[in-house]
Amino acid sequence: MDWQNFLVSLVVIFAGVFSTWCAFQDYDWFMNSRKARFMVWVFGRKSARVFYIVLGVALMLAGFCHLIYQAARSF
Repeated sequence: MDWQNFLVSLVVIFAGVFSTWCAFQDYDWFMNSRKARFMVWVFGRKSARVFYIVLGVALMLAGFCHLIYQAARSF
């Protein structure tokens, strides 16, 4: 596995952890950001938090799957 694929996997996993943690903690600076404000307006704050938690878990799974796929492909 080359380092670029490893780095991409880590960035996607980190983005998932960040999204999940910020939504779980209900940080105002995260939920009031320009892009998240639209989701809060459409779904409401609680549903937007659930959306970002699900999005974060999906990103973490995608990152781990990419990492495992690249590791298995390198053998």
